[in-house]
Amino acid sequence: MSRVLLVGSGLTSAVTAYTIRPMYKNKHKIIVYERARGMGGRMSTTRNPNRPECTADLGMQYITTSPRYTEIHKTFYEDLQKEGLLKLVPIPNLLRGYKTRKPGLKYYTAPKGVGAVVKYFFNKSDTDVKFEKDVRALDLVEPEKQWRVTLGNGEVEHFDTVLITIPIPEILQLNGTISDIIQESKDIHQNLKEVRYSSRFALGLFFDYPIPLEVDYSGGYFKDRTIRYISIENRKRNLGENAPTAIVIHTSKTFGSKYVNEDINAVQKMIMERIPEFLPNLPIPSYVKIQKWQFSQVVKPYKETPGYVVLKDKPLLILAGDGFAQSTFDGCITSGLRLADRSRSIFTRVFKPDPRP
Repeated sequence: MSRVLLVGSGLTSAVTAYTIRPMYKNKHKIIVYERARGMGGRMSTTRNPNRPECTADLGMQYITTSPRYTEIHKTFYEDLQKEGLLKLVPIPNLLRGYKTRKPGLKYYTAPKGVGAVVKYFFNKSDTDVKFEKDVRALDLVEPEKQWRVTLGNGEVEHFDTVLITIPIPEILQLNGTISDIIQESKDIHQNLKEVRYSSRFALGLFFDYPIPLEVDYSGGYFKDRTIRYISIENRKRNLGENAPTAIVIHTSKTFGSKYVNEDINAVQKMIMERIPEFLPNLPIPSYVKIQKWQFSQVVKPYKETPGYVVLKDKPLLILAGDGFAQSTFDGCITSGLRLADRSRSIFTRVFKPDPRP
């Protein structure tokens, strides 16, 4: 049985695993290595430890899709709505300060949290996701034609295929043969270095009970140097008046870039000091979670947005993720589908692929 490794457990990785699942028919073992303690990347959901049913999305808040992608990814949107994981909503009417950019856009929220969407795809793929696995190096092993993967704790594993979906700056920090391959390909190396991300912080405020708020919106955008966006999570998901309150604060990109390397506790204090200006008389939350998104959204993607880049054919080594497409829900799905299609050869040596993703 060949061993396939997916590095990163975000949406691109989840869609890839979900799509190739019908192809391998128990002839290939797919494993996911995730550095964090939970899956999802920017599509992760945080829980109030005192009230687990009280959750908040500290990353992606809602999903915006165009008529084109509504049709291209129709099966995904239909399946997720049937499962109760996505809900079509009139976002422009619910968000303070939101300006509709293009006609025909559709907007979705995730009633169970965006993390549930990623979990859905991984659960359907029957993939083995392993957490706190910090990949540091990839080396080619001859003559076995395998990849030796070294973790931060010194642990070593061997794989026949490696598919990497982590942010591009983290890819460029990997050691071993992968670094040599990137350096030797001047075009790939240059294109990778030119990819740019924005940085921001997210703050989750959790309460053990419903609290009255002196604002009437479920979310809002603000022209402020520190705070850019506020979401009242229980309102956004329409959980009812009896649901415990959870609030998410997103900083501006300018603030994120300025303080990305500062002490996280100092940054939290700066954000907390500004909150009363936007949410007057807010009680002290029972739990606070700050998240630094050093690589928040792709500002400048890989040249011509191919969806993936092949570093080596035998043994297969491919880079993918929103950095190779666009930093949206549809961008991650597109990258995942293209990655799965390019990886198809390793799954079709014995079996014909299922035509449906």
